[in-house]
Amino acid sequence: MVVDRTEELFDKFDKLLRLRDTANRVLVYILTSPKPVTPKELIDNLGLTENSVWKTVRRLESDGFVRSVDRGEYEPNFGFITALLLFKVQELIKALEK
Repeated sequence: MVVDRTEELFDKFDKLLRLRDTANRVLVYILTSPKPVTPKELIDNLGLTENSVWKTVRRLESDGFVRSVDRGEYEPNFGFITALLLFKVQELIKALEK
């Protein structure tokens, strides 16, 4: 049985667009890093508190935008983010064709 995840993907895309400043800064840092990132690196380079970094990284991981690759190291989940963007592009194309 195929499960329609359309609504879930819409929700995730909307979450991506509505990230708060801290989450946006953390995600951009992780997206642009050439290697997995540690929370300590985020704290040191973004000037954020340990608590806010941990909460943000956990939320981004829970939402599927980043993933843990090793204990205490995170990298972007490019596959998931790309799928969200492609899904939204398809939706926009369908809307333009009407």
